[in-house]
Amino acid sequence: MFVKICGITREEDALLAVAMGADAVGFVFAPSKRQIAPSVPRDKTKRLPPHTLTVGVFRD
Repeated sequence: MFVKICGITREEDALLAVAMGADAVGFVFAPSKRQIAPSVPRDKTKRLPPHTLTVGVFRD
């Protein structure tokens, strides 16, 4: 089973998601209450294990 947790806005949440077994963490770039600036994920993923996948949610 592959688990992705989306809507990450804080580094602590990304670390917790991975510690609890998530394979990937997602960041929302489309307008929403969880939207973050494009530069933010770089800062939020520095401490994640190298095997962790990161994904983005965009709007067409």
